[in-house]
Amino acid sequence: MTASLASAALVTPTVAIVPVGLRVEGRRILVVGAGRIGARKAAVYVEQGAEVIVVAPEQGPEMAELPVAKRVCREFVAEDLDGVWLVVAATGDPEVDGAVFREAEQRRIWCNAADDPVHCSVVLPAVARRGDFTVSVSTGGRSPAVASWLCRRIEAILDNATLEVARISAQVRSEVRARGLSTEVPEWAGVLDDAHTIVAAGRAQEFETKLRAAVLDGRS
Repeated sequence: MTASLASAALVTPTVAIVPVGLRVEGRRILVVGAGRIGARKAAVYVEQGAEVIVVAPEQGPEMAELPVAKRVCREFVAEDLDGVWLVVAATGDPEVDGAVFREAEQRRIWCNAADDPVHCSVVLPAVARRGDFTVSVSTGGRSPAVASWLCRRIEAILDNATLEVARISAQVRSEVRARGLSTEVPEWAGVLDDAHTIVAAGRAQEFETKLRAAVLDGRS
């Protein structure tokens, strides 16, 4: 096999996904594996208020610091999936992660396997958060490092002016809804195109006036 063919054979196939936002607060999430990667995955759900249960023979130092709901110090068994809403397989052992995935599939439980898109029914994208913004980036499992790099670039765009544009837009949208009017109107786009430039120049009131005139004033 030539070098180019060998390289092509190692490329991870793209996983087609439908992007969604999961509300996990109060839901039971199982994490199988308690190493560095498992801890990083678990931390996301802990931060969002999920009931995180960790199953692993040993707890790594990063996982030991997380305030998870329960720790089970043994190997994974199928019964660990009882009452679980989503499972994360992060053992680093393809056989174990594959077994977790197959058990989850039989029970119709969503499964994410770290760095193993073939054994995923859920692919977790890289995420940039600031203020009300949550922006996710996925490469379909082919290059998580690039997705994380792009998220860092997006975070730089989410500056104070962008947050102020979002705040004013949310306020005007609430006024539109309070009047019983539809918020799905094309006029938003024309005003928002120049919004960042105007607000960054210290003219937030000008933007608010223009937005209100475009989507609210004159509508009954």
